[in-house]
Amino acid sequence: MLSVAVIAKDTAQTLPECLNSAKNLSDDIVVVVDAATIDATAQ
Repeated sequence: MLSVAVIAKDTAQTLPECLNSAKNLSDDIVVVVDAATIDATAQ
């Protein structure tokens, strides 16, 4: 089993593509969003 962890800050435009790529590589994906994010990363 492989898990992917992504630490994200202000990555709303690139995060979806990153997660889409990672879903084929792992069983679990954990995303941690920095509290100082000012874009729509958390959505």
